[in-house]
Amino acid sequence: MKNSKHWHHYTHFHSSTWEIDEEFIADMEVLAKTMHKLDAPSLTSVSIHYPSSTTTHIQEGRRQDTFFYFKTWTMPNLSMLNLGNVIPSPFAGSASLRQLSLQWNPEEDNLVMFSLQTLDAFLAPCVLLEELAIELVCVSRLLSRVTSMGRLAKLDRLIRTNFTFRECDIHVVKTVMKELGFPSVQSMKLHILMPYDSLTVDPDMPEGDVHDILLEIFPDRTAFTKLSDLRLECDISRSYRPIQVSIPFVGLSKIKHLRLVTKNSILAPIPSGISLP
Repeated sequence: MKNSKHWHHYTHFHSSTWEIDEEFIADMEVLAKTMHKLDAPSLTSVSIHYPSSTTTHIQEGRRQDTFFYFKTWTMPNLSMLNLGNVIPSPFAGSASLRQLSLQWNPEEDNLVMFSLQTLDAFLAPCVLLEELAIELVCVSRLLSRVTSMGRLAKLDRLIRTNFTFRECDIHVVKTVMKELGFPSVQSMKLHILMPYDSLTVDPDMPEGDVHDILLEIFPDRTAFTKLSDLRLECDISRSYRPIQVSIPFVGLSKIKHLRLVTKNSILAPIPSGISLP
């Protein structure tokens, strides 16, 4: 495409509920062929969102070159990347990224795993990354088998993170936050949405409530030693009564700016003996 040299932003969006059929695949193959090795020297941001069922195709190794067609592009000034339901292997543009946003929303009843190993491989060359946003929308059986290979890539420039967990098993949240607990992070947005409380007995729902998850994320003052700005949002829907949520202040010893947003929950009093800046 001759005018690609003048592109600054590129967006390719499909609804999460879009069905992947033969016609969809055929259209994607035409797109990938048309845009193969695109020259886009002025491109600064790329946003690509695929349907939820894409996760199955990619993890089974089907048509990865087609779905990852943008990896062949020349875009030396790429600074922002927004991806939905896909995590590619590293490509040339990874080294210049400063902002990265990932959404992972598999189909309901889909046994596709969210792989920290794949995420680690993609993050490794993102040495200039300053902002990272991750949204996971899953039930426990989809994420309880997270694959982890130890500490993830060290990103010394990363200072801002934004995490959203929707209906995630407490053990999954613990693993993800442990592996993504980058020591240089100064500002964090954390949004936890749980459709039940600890009194709700439903074997099909994920284990743990918001209070348990917060204790896992902020176990002590060694978890996030540079974190000074935190926006914490707890959203509990369909609960039988307001839930009391205790903020783990013991793990927030360096906090200077704390914003709390709650829904159907009550904040517990600050315990005695807690020293805040």
